[in-house]
Parts: sequence; structure tokens; C-alpha cells
Amino acid sequence: MAKDWFRRTTWTPADREAFFARLRRSRTTFHKAQYLCLQAGTFLGCRTPEGTAAALELTEVLLRDYPDPFELASAHLIRAEYLESQGDVPGAVEAYRHALQAQRDHPRVRTTAPQGFAWLVATRPLPDLYREALAGLDEFGETDGSYRSRGARALIQFALGDRAAAGRSARLALEAAAGRSGLRASDRRVRERLAEVAAAEPVAPPDPATASHSEHPADPGARTCHWRPSGES
Repeated sequence: MAKDWFRRTTWTPADREAFFARLRRSRTTFHKAQYLCLQAGTFLGCRTPEGTAAALELTEVLLRDYPDPFELASAHLIRAEYLESQGDVPGAVEAYRHALQAQRDHPRVRTTAPQGFAWLVATRPLPDLYREALAGLDEFGETDGSYRSRGARALIQFALGDRAAAGRSARLALEAAAGRSGLRASDRRVRERLAEVAAAEPVAPPDPATASHSEHPADPGARTCHWRPSGES
């Protein structure tokens, strides 16, 4: 079966010339933007220096020359993933925000930008953006139900002190990850952390009789849960 012209895995000068020649023959801005996104996504998935550089070039062409509203979110997402892979965290954050805004502007468009943004925030970590990342997951929904979206939610919830919700999210993430192989070292470390979060146990509240003699008695109307990791003394 012949390979689609917009799913190349090499980007020689001849490949580039042939791609843009075919692109110019496409009839509408929508189709041009779609082909650019498909090719950029293919290159990004190759995880090679040449491929990622080509992906960035193609998204820049899309955003500059063919900014079809239905492909903007995907283009910004590809750009965010590229910048993240290069260690440009501020640039990645900005690109993820553009992707999320493009989805707000066109509610029928759905990408994994909310999950990608939350994963970046949770694993770097970026504490100042915790609530923004959770809000993105809540606003758009966890469209992929994936290990990454549930795992990001668990790590952020745990860091914010919501240990009960974090444990539930962590268990769902680990269920989603069951059977996956070929994890990178960074993913294995995150999975180990999620296992710790999932194993967190509630700490029994203080004995009321004891608390009544403490210097600062507990507010009887308060609804605070105290948690600690399993096995912690």
C-alpha cells in the first residue's frame, strides 16, 4: 500500500519540495491546514531531531498561512509538545494555553491538550499552575481517560492536600497503565510515585477526650481529613 503523501517519515529537500507541491494543489485552507497537522504529528511521533524540527516548521506554516479554526488547537498542541521535548517549559506552557483557548473558541474541537498541559504541570512540577491545570481537565473532560490525565490529576490533588481524591485518581491511573510496556525511565518514576499516592491511608482523627485537653482544641464543626502515606509512622 502506498504511503500517504502527508505522512512522510523523512524530510529531505526532495521530500519537502514534493510535500509543498502537493499542498499547494489542495483546494481549501481547511484541507491545507489538516494536511500540515497530519504531517507535523507524524514527524513529532518519529522522535528524531529531524522529525521534530520539521514538525515545528509545518505548524509555523499552518499558523502563519493557513490558520483554519478547526486545526488551530492541534497545531498549538503539536507546538507545545515540541517545545516541551526541547526543555522550553515557558514556551510549552504558552502553547498549551493557546491550544486550550482554541478549543474554547470552537467547542466542537477536542484534543489532548488539557491532559498534556496537566501532565507537564504535575511532573515538572509547576505548583503555581496546579489549579489552572485541574481547571482545564474539569472544563474539557478527560477525553482520553488515559494514564496521563488521571495520573496528572492524582499528583496535583496530592500536592494540594486532597489526599482522598488523589488516591482514587492514582488507582484509576495505575489501572489504565496496567499492561503497558516500554516505559521510559521518567514514566517509571511517575508510576512509582502514583503507587505511593494510591497506597496512602487515612490517619485516625484525634481522640475527642484527648483533644479537649489540648492547648488548641479542634473546631467541632471542621471537616478536615488527615492523611499520611501507607507505612509512615
